[in-house]
Amino acid sequence: MKLGLVDAGNSRIKAALSDGEGHFERTAIFDYSRLDELRSFITAADVVAVSSVKSAFDPSSLGKKVMVITFDNSLVPLNYSRTLGSDRIAKAHFIRYAVGELSLIIDFGTATVVDLIGREFYGGVILPGAGLWLSSLGSGADLLPDVRLREARRNIGNTTDEAILSGLFESIKAIIEHFRRTYPHRRRFATGGFYGFYSRYLHDFQYEPFAVLRGLYEWVKRI
Repeated sequence: MKLGLVDAGNSRIKAALSDGEGHFERTAIFDYSRLDELRSFITAADVVAVSSVKSAFDPSSLGKKVMVITFDNSLVPLNYSRTLGSDRIAKAHFIRYAVGELSLIIDFGTATVVDLIGREFYGGVILPGAGLWLSSLGSGADLLPDVRLREARRNIGNTTDEAILSGLFESIKAIIEHFRRTYPHRRRFATGGFYGFYSRYLHDFQYEPFAVLRGLYEWVKRI
């Protein structure tokens, strides 16, 4: 059976076609203005599994046998309120079934989301993503400049631009160190579109660009 996997994020949609063994035959990324191309991409799929955090996106519009991962049909115990996003639920399935060890996973997307997951979903931390962090400071404080996202050159900035960038990166480093000390996890994963800006600080993290899609695969094959 061929599976279509769809990760409808805040900004873009990631999709994959997978065989029954979990191999991704094709992957693609779509803007929300290109839903016709997405439907064409998944046309060969027998079943389409969807994770969506976009309220305006209707999974049924994909026109296939669609299965949407939710709080109620999760196979992983969720130590969280019903507000847990379906993308985080999918990542819980990736860690629980594909990894099988207590792990830290950081998603560097529109929001930066840090989750601790093992045999169950234990919880996490949500921060503004890199773009939101910089834009909110620039728009919310009259004397703070708009800063272009780039790597911070030092831990403590000597200009306002550098201080803002240092605050962005040092906050992530501090959270990672907190999780290292407090929760003795075995594995560390990173995903999300802003990963490249943080990669130098993540030397012991494994990059998994399709963590949500891999979690959807682990979920749908067990339903």
